[in-house]
Amino acid sequence: MSTRFVNIDLVNPPATALYYPAVIGGMMVTWKHFVVNMFRHTLGLFGNKQAAKDASFTLQYPEVMRALPRRLRSKHRIKVHEDGRPKCTACMLCETACPDFCISITPAEHDGSPEEKAPLEFRIDLDRCCFCGFCVEACPKDAIHMDTQIMETASDRRENFVMLLPDLCDPKPVICSGQEFAGKDLDKVLPHLA
Repeated sequence: MSTRFVNIDLVNPPATALYYPAVIGGMMVTWKHFVVNMFRHTLGLFGNKQAAKDASFTLQYPEVMRALPRRLRSKHRIKVHEDGRPKCTACMLCETACPDFCISITPAEHDGSPEEKAPLEFRIDLDRCCFCGFCVEACPKDAIHMDTQIMETASDRRENFVMLLPDLCDPKPVICSGQEFAGKDLDKVLPHLA
């Protein structure tokens, strides 16, 4: 086994070994975008609507939300029948397909319906979920979906990330439950979630 050594001249290094050209190149790209966008916004102030439309802009999140793609995999939901029963038949295929083992289902006998089984407990731990969508693909009854367009999954407590069957049938954004939110009207604190 032979070892190859690369001869590096430390006294006169090549230009690519220095980080200054890369930093200067990055600053040139940043300044180019800044100057072009400032010029376009200035033209927009003087009535040129097309220039203002072509300029980049910043959305004031969370007051203004960007339109999300329709096929985006977001928070889970379980479809329900007209009478409120979940469409899930506790076949355990989504739990089996999950690579992160974040889904756990407890099946139970279901009386008074065409299905033999129904989930007694359906639990998804969003802390472990990688939002791959394998559970949606594996479901033979088309019961679980990831199309809620809910991306707010930040919280200050782990228990807020566990979705149970009632949460899955009527999904809502995960919100913080700490002391800074205690006693406050969440519609005023987080107006975009109302």
